[in-house]
Amino acid sequence: MKRTFRLVIGLAAAMAALLSGCGSTQTDKPSSSQVASPASQTNPGERIYKSAEELGVDLSRHGVNCDVTTTQTSPSDAGSCTLPGNGGDGIKVSITVWPTTANATAGIAAVRNHQSVVNRISGDRTYLLIGANWLVDFNQFGVAAAQVKNVFGGTVVTVS
Repeated sequence: MKRTFRLVIGLAAAMAALLSGCGSTQTDKPSSSQVASPASQTNPGERIYKSAEELGVDLSRHGVNCDVTTTQTSPSDAGSCTLPGNGGDGIKVSITVWPTTANATAGIAAVRNHQSVVNRISGDRTYLLIGANWLVDFNQFGVAAAQVKNVFGGTVVTVS
C-alpha cells in the first residue's frame, strides 16, 4: 500500500514536472566535496540564462559539478544533473530556466504550489534554489541547497 501511494505521488510529481519544468525524487546528505570556492565575484543568482545547459555550465564554473541532461525545452528549458554526495550515488537535482522573468515567476509559483500539496501528503520538505529566471530543485537535500547558494547565489526556499 505504501509503495503504491509513493508511486501515485511520484507520477503526480512527474506530471507537474512536465508542466512546470521541475522535479526530482532523491534524498540523503551531500558530501563536503560538492562545492568549491566561487570562481568570480559576479552573483550568478541575478543572471538571466537562456537554457538549462547554460545554467549547468555556469554552476560547474562555480565549482558545482553539473553535467546537464536536457529533459524538456518547452514551456521552459529543463534538465537534471547529479552532484557528488549521497554515499557515492550522487544527488540528482532538476534545473529549470524560463525564457523571461515573468514566465519564471509563474513557473516557480506553480512548482511551489505543487510541491506544497505533495509535501502535505508525504510529510517531506523540498528545497528550491531560485534565481532571476531559473530554479534548482534539491528535493530533501537542504544542506546541499545551502552549500550551492553560498558559492553560486540565489535564494533558498523551503516548501513544506
